[in-house]
Amino acid sequence: MKTTFRFYILDAFIKTFGFAVFVLLTFGLVYVCSFGATESEIQAAIKNGIAKGETSIDVSSLQADPQQVVDTFKQMYMNDPCMYVVDGSVSCKYVNEYASSIEVKYIVSTASEQGYDSIVSDIASKATGSDVDKVKFVHDYLIENFKASSTGSSSYDLLVKGSGRCSAYAMAYKEILNELGIECVTATSEKMAHQWNMVKLNGNWYHVDVYWDKNYSDQMGQTRRDNFLKSDACITILEHSDWQSEGNVKATDTTYDFEF
Repeated sequence: MKTTFRFYILDAFIKTFGFAVFVLLTFGLVYVCSFGATESEIQAAIKNGIAKGETSIDVSSLQADPQQVVDTFKQMYMNDPCMYVVDGSVSCKYVNEYASSIEVKYIVSTASEQGYDSIVSDIASKATGSDVDKVKFVHDYLIENFKASSTGSSSYDLLVKGSGRCSAYAMAYKEILNELGIECVTATSEKMAHQWNMVKLNGNWYHVDVYWDKNYSDQMGQTRRDNFLKSDACITILEHSDWQSEGNVKATDTTYDFEF
């Protein structure tokens, strides 16, 4: 009876998990691959490589999952202004299940990077006063000095080439506010096919959609701030929906909803 019972259990195990798993467990040959890299560590490695202009960025020390590295790169391309120098394509090499390096392609020269950096610094240097004054100045400056377009998705497209779509405005706004030491992230809605910003002032987050305000301003013939420093509730009323913000930040404060 005991022998029959043992074989019943063995048969049930093999049917459930497969004979190969049984053999591996039996001979102690189970191989476990433990990925230890955090997203922030992967981001830091990619940023460091791009800052150096490396076409092959070494990530071998991170012991990272190749797919996680690729996904992190793609997220950075969508949300980080520093990625304007690459074309967005990426391939990942790996050794023993761990990512060893990623291959990227550059579309901006070193000389052009210097020109871009100079523009960012110049705009930031003109923003004075309180943090509210600064975020308003940069918002207005981008509206008044650059053109909205259906093409051009990077901050480089807007600041150097002179025009861009919503993501270009969002990236440029984030880049300049970061230069000013003001926290700024992107908010993206796949449903709307649209991107804008969220900024942190006095410990609270607020929505800023420079691109939509640019379009309103062009239509009205004057600088508009309809989508400037809005709460989640207010920006929803203004027809923004289904967004995902970096860090999943929330804009609950309504201080500026009717200020501008």
